[in-house]
Amino acid sequence: MVRYVAFLRAINVGGHRIIKMEVLRGLFEDMKFKNVVTYIQSGNVLFSTTAKNENALVQKIEKQIASTIGFEVEVFIRSLEEIEKIVASSPYIKQGEEQDTGTYVTLLAHEANSTMAATLTAMNNDVDEVHIKGRDIYLLRYRNRGKETLTHAVIEKKLKQKGTNRNMTTMQKLLSL
Repeated sequence: MVRYVAFLRAINVGGHRIIKMEVLRGLFEDMKFKNVVTYIQSGNVLFSTTAKNENALVQKIEKQIASTIGFEVEVFIRSLEEIEKIVASSPYIKQGEEQDTGTYVTLLAHEANSTMAATLTAMNNDVDEVHIKGRDIYLLRYRNRGKETLTHAVIEKKLKQKGTNRNMTTMQKLLSL
């Protein structure tokens, strides 16, 4: 069995697209996934399965959510092994421990096009900064230095694909569950 985390994009934000975690857990259990655990309201679901095709898993989960909950939700999957690598490979993990910074990762479905990725990294500045590794985008945000320019919307627009953000504290916590 492989242990995965499904990251749901843009649920339970500002009172919109609400999915209660107990409902989400039940939905995953109904799909015959094992050892289902949710973590915080932002839509993080740990589960085990013998299935190894991530694209098929994403399609299955998205279809089940749409038919059960009544609206579409984008889902991004990473194995726990991949999450370990994401945390260990963060170029900002030591800086993120400082009080005036925040470290995040944007999870993409596909690796960023190199030309688009170069356009995005060229936008690095003294307020926030990105580093791209495969289908993961690391974001370092200096919260007390001014207005952020590398917002989630900007990242998606520059890369021409959707993603979902999590802070590195969440990613580390998922490894301990």
